[in-house]
Amino acid sequence: MPRLASALRSGIALAVLLTTAGCDAGLSADCVAGTEPTCPPPAQDEVVAGVNLTALFAAPTDAERDSVAARLARTGGTDVPRIVRAVATELAPDTDATRYVLLDLRDDDDRSVAFALARVPAIDGGPATPLRTLFLLPDAAGDAGETDFLTATTSAESDLKRRTVQITVAARGASLVARGGPYTSDVAAAPYRGDVVDLLALTGHLALVPRTDPTHLGVLGVGRGGAV
Repeated sequence: MPRLASALRSGIALAVLLTTAGCDAGLSADCVAGTEPTCPPPAQDEVVAGVNLTALFAAPTDAERDSVAARLARTGGTDVPRIVRAVATELAPDTDATRYVLLDLRDDDDRSVAFALARVPAIDGGPATPLRTLFLLPDAAGDAGETDFLTATTSAESDLKRRTVQITVAARGASLVARGGPYTSDVAAAPYRGDVVDLLALTGHLALVPRTDPTHLGVLGVGRGGAV
């Protein structure tokens, strides 16, 4: 017992020493810059649970883009058919002037690879005012429709719905059920890998959708869409 007690006291002393050293090194949660002269100033990056959020949400560099393109090429992600152009059709609006734009994403043979439907809210600021843009990716077979758009049950959700362009995406091989549809892809399904390639291609045609802001993009996926 005396030996155990001595070991425990040594362990406690070591823990105290490490805590103090941690403060000196800026590693302790109790080390608050400005209150302890030995604490270093906080880093400029925002780090939560070990994840550097500043770096995570920074705009991709050219090197990162090149790396992604090279990886897709190695894994077959660039196999044909590939989207080369998009045809935009404005559909009937809602009574509150909310607009809907159908995007038909086509390949070199003019086949419909995938479809997307954009919901453009009517808010103050004029039709040219850019809005945050949110892609909604469905689960399972990749079919999409108006039911994918976010609904509003709280004031925060209402503001998101009112001030965000939402775009639901039907994957290649799937159908978009909306406003005169269904609109069905002419090519075979290519889950996950094809979904990523098509979503990247879609971001290159956002100019066809009114009020989208290409510098403020978000992606919300469920199941298969979450994996994408």
